[in-house]
Amino acid sequence: MDEAGSGTARIVSAAAPAGWRWVCGAIVLAAALLRLWNLGAPAMTADESGHYFIEMRYIHQIPFAQQRFHPVLMAHAESPNAVGHPLLAVQLTNLVMRVLPDTATTARGVQAMAGVAMVGAICLLGKDLFGERAAIVAGALASFMPLAVRYNRSLYLDSIFALLVTLMTWTLFRAFSRQRPGWTVAAGVLLGLAGATKTSAPLLLPFVAGYGLFCHIRGGWSGPVRHRGTEKRAARSASEGAAGLLAETSDGPGCGRQGAPPAIKLLVILATAFLVFLVDVAPAAYWKAIVSPVDPDYQRTMLEWIRSLWEARGWLLGVSVYLWTPLVLIAAALALARAVLNWRHASRAEALLVLWLLSLMPLVLLHLPGTSGENGYLPLVAPVCLLAQTSMLRLRRGWRALALTLTLVSLATGAVLFGWRLMPTPYCSYMDLVDFGPGYYP
Repeated sequence: MDEAGSGTARIVSAAAPAGWRWVCGAIVLAAALLRLWNLGAPAMTADESGHYFIEMRYIHQIPFAQQRFHPVLMAHAESPNAVGHPLLAVQLTNLVMRVLPDTATTARGVQAMAGVAMVGAICLLGKDLFGERAAIVAGALASFMPLAVRYNRSLYLDSIFALLVTLMTWTLFRAFSRQRPGWTVAAGVLLGLAGATKTSAPLLLPFVAGYGLFCHIRGGWSGPVRHRGTEKRAARSASEGAAGLLAETSDGPGCGRQGAPPAIKLLVILATAFLVFLVDVAPAAYWKAIVSPVDPDYQRTMLEWIRSLWEARGWLLGVSVYLWTPLVLIAAALALARAVLNWRHASRAEALLVLWLLSLMPLVLLHLPGTSGENGYLPLVAPVCLLAQTSMLRLRRGWRALALTLTLVSLATGAVLFGWRLMPTPYCSYMDLVDFGPGYYP
């Protein structure tokens, strides 16, 4: 069995402390190639051409004070959703489009690079949580994830939002693990920026508060999760990645024992996030978008659409699962169940992933296959991949090599078929190839 998956096994097992950065660099490069290749070729969908592209191109023509009270008096003004999304991702993309050619390729390129950066952030977070091998496996899963490739190549806000959420989680973990206050402030800034990007950001508040409470109760670092054979490797090399972030730093275990108490850190994070959020968003408009996302007429239209989708439910479910790849979902589900059942003895790394994933689970209902964009699932990519790698690295060497090989082959196939839009996804199947053309744009 070791011979069957020898290629993948060699890549993973070769992740020595000095070499894991090179492997992760290659993974990030692969993510860039998958997301940037032939980026401008696919025609824009209705959402892209009639909505996001116009706003990303012309948002600077509206006074900033008015932008805080989105809509932007363009596509959103005519939309059934009169309030629309917060505008940070649109504003950031607009800045790039004012320097580079203001084309759909440029706008898509911003989202694609956000997706590439998220893969790099997953590698960094995986290294801090579980070690170098985890960084490589989780990064590879995210790099080739069909759903991530598909929607990192599209003009949606979720690529930037998912990147901000992943970076916020990384800084949150470090904020509760080290004395340096910079990580606490960074977590607050990133949380505020995420709030200014999507109205689903409030789902992160229970996650942040829950993790702070967990650290307060535990009061210390319980160490990274070790996989079979890790102890022997760590004994051979004191700098082995599975020794975890805090074992390699001079700060020591800071969760409630050094530096500010977790409660103070939590208050700093939330206060910083709120201040950053207020710079770009008017709270009243934000709240209206949450409580009244669509009007009654649009709700009736969606109900009719849902009835028609019921006839294609088998196809919808099959494609939706394949966008994640079944083996990844199974591995993540097993890791989640194991951590929940063993919650009393869970490490802070496991607690972080469980709380992170559970806080975002309402997105599964908000973006049911076919009724809303699968792009809404992008923030789930990082916790799913990080959980999945823990199950895979627990396998014996031969089974691990086979599982990783089959998973990466499935992921790469799906990334090409669905990521490059050779096959339709449930939500965009009825919106593909409806680019309104150059004459449509103001």
